[in-house]
Amino acid sequence: MKTRQVFSGDKMKYKDADIENWAKTWEIIPEDIQFGEELTILFKPFIKFLKDKKLSKTTINDHIDNLWLLGGFIIRKINEYPELRKKLPILLLPRFIDSWDGPNITDLQENDQKSFDRTCRKYYKYLSENELRKFVDSGIDCFD
Repeated sequence: MKTRQVFSGDKMKYKDADIENWAKTWEIIPEDIQFGEELTILFKPFIKFLKDKKLSKTTINDHIDNLWLLGGFIIRKINEYPELRKKLPILLLPRFIDSWDGPNITDLQENDQKSFDRTCRKYYKYLSENELRKFVDSGIDCFD
């Protein structure tokens, strides 16, 4: 198992162009790369959605940083609980985020956790109104 740090409460300043490398930053074992890439595919439309809303660059970058934290948290969890790796990322996301908040990141300071929770709420709303609806409408059997 690699010793690279998958997740840190220290916020990193990522730009949306960095998203192509996120899966590598989260990697613990080689299988994490594919799962991480699938997560980033789900994050990209949300980042575009944020830009289309004409939010400030600082706000968008805060959301991008928080998405990176969320992805790292999920990769860490699928390594702690291997049965989660069998789930599609789009079906796993609502297990960690909801309309109230995101997972508690113990390393984050209170203001950073609040920012992270805001991103998770906004992303959950986006997912439920857009991506999850498309997934359900696709007819893919998610109960196998």
